[in-house]
Amino acid sequence: MPIDQERARRVIAQCLAVDEDRVIDSARLVEDLDADSLEIAEIGISLDDEFDVYIPDDVVAKWRTVGDVLRAVAHSGGTGT
Repeated sequence: MPIDQERARRVIAQCLAVDEDRVIDSARLVEDLDADSLEIAEIGISLDDEFDVYIPDDVVAKWRTVGDVLRAVAHSGGTGT
């Protein structure tokens, strides 16, 4: 199911306390957005809640870019409501 990418970007921006315009597909979570491992885990939990999905911890651990996050949410099959 397609996800609302702008909504997902907003969740990421809120978790990391960064401007939404910095949350682009190629942005690296750690190097560009200064995320630490707890914040990345928070992104996963927040997106689970926002889109009614379950993203396994081993998938979250492999996230390197915003694009990785968006693909994981898109492939998780949530309702997005």
